[in-house]
Amino acid sequence: MNRRLPLLFLCALWLIAAAVAAPAVTRPGSGPGGGPGGEHVPRLQAVTAAGDSSAPALRVAVSVPYRWLVFRRDGDGYAARARLIVEAVRDGRPVGGDVVEATARVDRAAAAWTSRPLDLTARVALPDTAAVTLRLTVEGVGTRRRWRREVAVRPARLLRQALVPLAAAWRTVPPGAVLAAAGDSVVLRLVLVAAGHAPRRTLLELAAVAAADGETLVVDRATLRPAPGETVAVVLGAAAADLPFGEHELLPRADGRPLAGVARLDLFDLAIPWDDDRAWARHVSWLEGIVDKAARDSLRRLPPAARPTAWRRVWASRPPDAHPTEREHLLRIVEADRRFGGFGRGAASDRGRVFIRLGEPDRIEDYADERSYPARWEIWYYERLGVAYRFYDAFGMGDYRLYDTVPI
Repeated sequence: MNRRLPLLFLCALWLIAAAVAAPAVTRPGSGPGGGPGGEHVPRLQAVTAAGDSSAPALRVAVSVPYRWLVFRRDGDGYAARARLIVEAVRDGRPVGGDVVEATARVDRAAAAWTSRPLDLTARVALPDTAAVTLRLTVEGVGTRRRWRREVAVRPARLLRQALVPLAAAWRTVPPGAVLAAAGDSVVLRLVLVAAGHAPRRTLLELAAVAAADGETLVVDRATLRPAPGETVAVVLGAAAADLPFGEHELLPRADGRPLAGVARLDLFDLAIPWDDDRAWARHVSWLEGIVDKAARDSLRRLPPAARPTAWRRVWASRPPDAHPTEREHLLRIVEADRRFGGFGRGAASDRGRVFIRLGEPDRIEDYADERSYPARWEIWYYERLGVAYRFYDAFGMGDYRLYDTVPI
């Protein structure tokens, strides 16, 4: 009996260590570095001017997705806290700064897996309007998660914004954040007043920034020639067919710079670009599991005019209770781009293709390969299907490749 005591003692220590090391909330697809592949991370939303030339300041807004945070038990729910540190530097010396914190709360663990943002806004007072470099750091309080970025800013230029918004309103048809058909549209109505130093001509643009790769597309523009002090009304907009497929944000720009004082609009465009041969080929490839290979090959060869009818026929031929529906399928493509896009397009990755075909796994395990550090494994369990997909990241950088599938 005495000889068993050391063994029991070691087992107890191991169990305690495992319990301490276990995360409070294990999110599907989350890996080292924050988020799946490290791509779904905090984002700098805007740097705008505050105050005036005699008391200049900058307002810095950063959006932190819930997926990036680490939630822990807090009463009946879960909570995660983030900290934004902003330091204004000139010639290697700090000239101003600010630190702000915010808390995200959810009532269930699954709600922590969303892209819902936690917004942090800092205000940095400056001694003058000369150019500065902003050093931004976002920390997951109580974790080792860090996000850093440096931005060069000219406060004088921001304070000289030629057009000052008096009113701004976004409108989508149909209402909501999703455009599903080519004819759906989004409109921004602006009322602007020209500053006293306004130039003779200002180019106003509506730009779409893709969440998957940051690519920017100008979808509408207007040239304004207001006199100083004049108030003008402008309408900018675009149809879903003119916007990039997937998740993106819309923002107005004046002479190439974001128009301060107007909130950006997060939008999902699910309208398929029928005339784009490469985009059509990708959409056909994502029908794996919905139609067989021969049907996909036939669809891929169709001319643009025949594609919409053939696409609708695919979904009309499915049983009424079949999943995914067309809308669910398209949203999975968008979600795959968002989760797995660290090394190319997320929906084209191995994890992305499995996610599009089968949806959310019932369970995910993510752990290091002790035999080949820093390699990692990620195992997706589809218990309802009796199969598990094993993904291997040989270099520990979030580039997971499908290793094999095993029955469970």
